[in-house]
Amino acid sequence: MHDTRSVVIVGANIAGMTAARALAGRISVKVYEPTAALEWLPNIHELISGLKRPHNLRVERGPLLARGGHDWHRQRVVAIDPHRHQLTLEDGSEQLFSQLIVAIGGVHYSGTVPGAAEYAMPFKSVADCQRIGIRLQQLASRPGPMRVVIVGAGVEGVEALGEVLRRFGRRPGLSIKVIDSRERILRNLPAAVDETIRRHCATWPVEFCLGERVAALDGEQIQLQSGLSLAADIVIWTGGVGAHPLLHASHLSDDSGFAPVSAELHNDHADGIYVVGDAVSRVAGVELERQAYHAIDMARVAAANVLATRAGRSLQSYRAAMKPQLITFGELDTFMVSGERVVASPSLRLLKEAIYQAGIAGFDHRRGDRRLWGLWRRILDSGIDGSIDSLRHPATLLGWARVRILE
Repeated sequence: MHDTRSVVIVGANIAGMTAARALAGRISVKVYEPTAALEWLPNIHELISGLKRPHNLRVERGPLLARGGHDWHRQRVVAIDPHRHQLTLEDGSEQLFSQLIVAIGGVHYSGTVPGAAEYAMPFKSVADCQRIGIRLQQLASRPGPMRVVIVGAGVEGVEALGEVLRRFGRRPGLSIKVIDSRERILRNLPAAVDETIRRHCATWPVEFCLGERVAALDGEQIQLQSGLSLAADIVIWTGGVGAHPLLHASHLSDDSGFAPVSAELHNDHADGIYVVGDAVSRVAGVELERQAYHAIDMARVAAANVLATRAGRSLQSYRAAMKPQLITFGELDTFMVSGERVVASPSLRLLKEAIYQAGIAGFDHRRGDRRLWGLWRRILDSGIDGSIDSLRHPATLLGWARVRILE
């Protein structure tokens, strides 16, 4: 018989902390998460150029969870038994639960490419992108060529490329190669975005190697399956997200390694277990893009269903909101994509910045003047004042403010 009192959240980044916040003041839950701070991942690419600093993208979990009345356990969960409703922790102890929200996200994935784990730099966390920024700065400060390779031409790859160009684009000897197995940049978005990015890059030292797969990495060389060999001083690997191994180990995953869920966000293989965010493969058979707003909305529905179950009420269904997607390309451009419609302008960066500021502020546990001071410091650290100062030149202002509909 499982403990009918214990509600547990495993994982406490954006989705897990959103669920904990939604349950605050209603029930006290046990949160299992070994790391100290929540990380705002949609803006980690800005660490590469120094536009953001690590502390701008982190919020300490302890005060927020304590204020919500929750019990934080800084331990890693190594297994979930969905039938016995039991967790196994890294110290070997076990924890029973009545309901569980799994919010463990995804992990860095480089497949089975030989040498990728040793020589490629992952692009998955604040620490990852901080290391990339430091390595790029080291390369830029030495004489000679600076050969950058980015694996992946999806959203992460494009945003990483934009930040490399922002910070180091005019450094003599710079060369950038972007590799992707697909034939198009941002394949899942309208072709106009691909065309616009290529035009932007025509005057920069950027070469796209599309339709190519990485066969192996060996020190400063990358071998492609086509036989081409590329020299590289740094390899930034943005080529996809992998499923957290806990899902497979706990028999919660499908063939993709991620977890399928019902419309109510119940895992297909276990009652009383909700899975949210990037750990999800499909919701009621529908695959969704891995976006922060989906993770936040899923977490709120899962929390509502935890409360509904305890009260004997009907469960809510998750209805995915198709919100516009914002993709920044350094200082050159920002794209807002809604279905097949694309609006582009460098000024749209302010909208993504506003979303970031609102998101971080929502997790800020401080009150009154200290919270306002934190907001002001984040605004100053984000370089908005410098961008505004550069707009004193009429030509720059016109280019920055110009809004285009891409077709």
